[in-house]
Amino acid sequence: QNAGAAIEAIARQRPETAERLPAWPVATGVQTVAAGTLARDDVVLVRAGALVPADGTVIDGQSHVEEAMLVPGDTVWAGALNREGALVMRVTAAGEATRLAAILRLTEHAASTRPAVARLADRIASIFVGALLVFAALTAVVWWFIDPARMPAVAFAVLVVSCPCALALATPTALAAAAGSLARRGVMFARADAFETLARVTHVVLDKTGT
Repeated sequence: QNAGAAIEAIARQRPETAERLPAWPVATGVQTVAAGTLARDDVVLVRAGALVPADGTVIDGQSHVEEAMLVPGDTVWAGALNREGALVMRVTAAGEATRLAAILRLTEHAASTRPAVARLADRIASIFVGALLVFAALTAVVWWFIDPARMPAVAFAVLVVSCPCALALATPTALAAAAGSLARRGVMFARADAFETLARVTHVVLDKTGT
């Protein structure tokens, strides 16, 4: 649930509408359009407090977007929050072509794939279930000769005590919890197998803020 909420949070960063300036720079009339209908070289206005509707380049105005200071000529990405002054930007990518859309696709792919450790747990659980059923049947046969009245209770107790549910559920539950916790901190995985490699990490390289 937490991992799904994190994916939804990314999706909510994609604004549904944009303010296009169809006659810029001759006129500053604003036309509200669906963000997904923007095309390359469209000019849009991003007001203070609004989300950037597409990837583009600032052509007028000055503001802080997230943690970066932007001036004309700088690149801005869809989903970023414009914190201060209004910006006029020229669209370079919109809709599914934006960097935000690509991140969302990678995140959804990672959430839908199963890492090797989860697949291994599933195989072990399937073997364990078969062995458990055989053992429970043998137990029932033995207790049929020892005490037929207690045979059902003993056989059922073997099944309950040795239930493989914990084995089958523990791994995916732990992975989902870890993915949700990291997503809330802004860390996304493109491949679910990355969780397994973290235990072998010896060096971590961090790039500058805003990249």
